[in-house]
Amino acid sequence: MNTTELMVERIRSGKTRRDIANALEISYDAYRRKEAGLVSFNPDQIIVVATELGLTAGKINLIFFDMKLPIGNPDEPYGDLAGPLDQSIAQGGTEKNGA
Repeated sequence: MNTTELMVERIRSGKTRRDIANALEISYDAYRRKEAGLVSFNPDQIIVVATELGLTAGKINLIFFDMKLPIGNPDEPYGDLAGPLDQSIAQGGTEKNGA
């Protein structure tokens, strides 16, 4: 887990440790230990933190999974969740070739 990046994103969002602890319904000290990497987040907690901080798929991958998931460039808004089909449509293409 990238503890530094989690702290940076929390501060960037304007949230305090107490804000995130409250959202997770855990104590301040429990959250502090999680943010320090001493205790792991469970999947449901990752979702809550990601939602509270407005994290992209890429940032979630970077912070919680050390870029081990096959998705998510942390510098792109949707990581690379949008596949070639979605990218083609976004560039004015259609779903069917030759249509």
